[in-house]
Amino acid sequence: MTISAISRTMKLDRRTVRNWLRADAFPERACRPPRASKLAAFKPYLLRRRSEGCHNALVRMREIVDKGYRGGPSILRQRLQEWRRTMPETARGRNIIIPSSRSVCAWLLGLEYRSDVEVESRRQFIDLLCKLNPHVSDSRRLAQQFIAIVRKEVPAQLDSWIRQACESGIWEPRRFAEGLKQDYAAVNAALTSSYSNGMTEGHINRLKMIKRQMYGRASLALLRIRVLHGE
Repeated sequence: MTISAISRTMKLDRRTVRNWLRADAFPERACRPPRASKLAAFKPYLLRRRSEGCHNALVRMREIVDKGYRGGPSILRQRLQEWRRTMPETARGRNIIIPSSRSVCAWLLGLEYRSDVEVESRRQFIDLLCKLNPHVSDSRRLAQQFIAIVRKEVPAQLDSWIRQACESGIWEPRRFAEGLKQDYAAVNAALTSSYSNGMTEGHINRLKMIKRQMYGRASLALLRIRVLHGE
């Protein structure tokens, strides 16, 4: 076969085929020499920080960046996992699970307690968090006060709460209080009136859910059946 025929059959460039035919033996691919890891220079420091009790990869990432590290965080996480597997069990330390912001929010409001052990441990966590950050303590107090106002339906305390939230100096409660002032009549009516449009809002939410589930899948007739018969 000609070089062109071999090139078409093997789907290779003609120059590649020509070079291989001229070679005395099969041209083996040259293996790349192993390159030094970007973390090699920081390994002693990272291991020392772990022995000192620092198990947070993000903290150590910031520390080595200040020392000149130019790699990415994924390389660091992967290498830390490899080092951890090769370390003795006694040197690995405890696995610290950081709770999500949603869970911490529920704990601050006194929710999601499942056992007496969790109540005590989470109470200690919240007490320490409030001690470390006074804004968290003030936000917790304002949130619990607002929940009490809504649950007990005490409209007389609403104005005082809005004023405290606006004067707290914390952005989140202040923004929420500003929103309440803009819709003050409706909020006050919800606390004083025995009527509610909650059922109407529930039906609207149900209709939107069905509409999104059926979008582009069926005709209006089937959509009407699902809405009327609740299927």
